[in-house]
Amino acid sequence: MAHYLSQDSPQHLTPEQQDARDERLSLIGSLRAGDSNGRAQVGAAIRSGTLTPKSGMATLKRGLVSTSDIDSFKRLTAQQAVTVWSLGTEEETSRWGLALVTKIARARQNGQQVPIPVELVK
Repeated sequence: MAHYLSQDSPQHLTPEQQDARDERLSLIGSLRAGDSNGRAQVGAAIRSGTLTPKSGMATLKRGLVSTSDIDSFKRLTAQQAVTVWSLGTEEETSRWGLALVTKIARARQNGQQVPIPVELVK
């Protein structure tokens, strides 16, 4: 799932904006992983001008407040969600099932051909 979400990069960003975005995502990953230097790295990025104080604070907030995997799952496209769901554990597929059904139904309403996993129907 993380692979799909990290690939979703806005096309309108300048190279500088993309670099800042990549830095924020890296810092958020460090904070969520419990890196003891995470907060210091955010402070250093603010002092160096890589991050503005506002984006630094937002980075800290996002990094220290973990989002649920269901929220992340909902950000996937319908096709990506089917792929991730099929690779999930029994516990994960149970949590993601309703979100997947909703996502497939909406995609089909919009004319997309998204397969329904056989295991989902069981």
